[in-house]
Amino acid sequence: MTVSAVYRDGTTVDVTASTAFRSLDPSLATVDSHGAVHALAPGHARLQASYTDPATRLGTIGAVDLEVVGLPGDLVLDRLSVEPASAQIALVGEQRALQIVGHSHRDTDVFTRDVSCLASWVSAAPAIASLTGGVLHAAAVGTTTLTATVGTTSVSLSLQVLESARPLVTTFNFQPSGAPAVTGWAVADDSGFDLARGWGWVSVVGLWSRGDRTATPDPRLGSFIGAMAGSTFRLQLPDGRYHLAAAMGDNTFGGGVSRLDFGAQNLVAHVGNGNTADQALIEITGGMGLLLAVDGPINWLAVMPVNGLRFDAALASAKTW
Repeated sequence: MTVSAVYRDGTTVDVTASTAFRSLDPSLATVDSHGAVHALAPGHARLQASYTDPATRLGTIGAVDLEVVGLPGDLVLDRLSVEPASAQIALVGEQRALQIVGHSHRDTDVFTRDVSCLASWVSAAPAIASLTGGVLHAAAVGTTTLTATVGTTSVSLSLQVLESARPLVTTFNFQPSGAPAVTGWAVADDSGFDLARGWGWVSVVGLWSRGDRTATPDPRLGSFIGAMAGSTFRLQLPDGRYHLAAAMGDNTFGGGVSRLDFGAQNLVAHVGNGNTADQALIEITGGMGLLLAVDGPINWLAVMPVNGLRFDAALASAKTW
């Protein structure tokens, strides 16, 4: 850029060297002290030049609109997304890194890449949650909106900060009928499936129950419902993606091989004495809910929708002993 001062008598003087330059849209284009313009991203940028005449001490400001366009073959950022893509939920005191994915194109080719290191973050309520270097810090119960920006492209997500994840987790302790053996955990006995209740056994083969096993230090392992191959436990849940954790085994007398399967997906495999717990990510479709094939003693089950919250933190919140 060059700047000329035009006087009343028609005189024109090049004053570029004495001019202060400024970009009002530095994410699109910048201008240095010599007037050199650097185009950064597609869009409309306004560039400003300020000059003060040394004789009259009168200041004048001029401006120009600059359109930055992508050249053929340039990589163009179309949109951003946050991973995980589901609604975000965090617990008070939790820290978690959020990933920003850039979706771009070059001509007809489409690309995605991690652009977290380029993103700047803003929280609508920093007292509830803030971000430093892409790391979320959940501070207080409430809801806020987090916005990430790369260049001129932004993406926002809602964040809910909870005191406890307990209401988000569906938890069952498998035991004989009667009072719950584990405080706060629902009783799953040998009853058949009831849609109104939302759970129960279907395709039953040789069910039996025990509530006299070692329950120290985990009361969930003091009982089980035993099933033979061909038995199915159903928990009615909406279609979607879920975290699931479960335990199997008889810690007093042991047994052979026990399995817990969801379709072709093996969730827990147990052999011999003691108990085995494991967790997995599953997807429920077809409106049938969670259908678990049970072979052997099952101790407990915990399920939570995928919502951005770490499942380990949710299970810790569900602990009542």
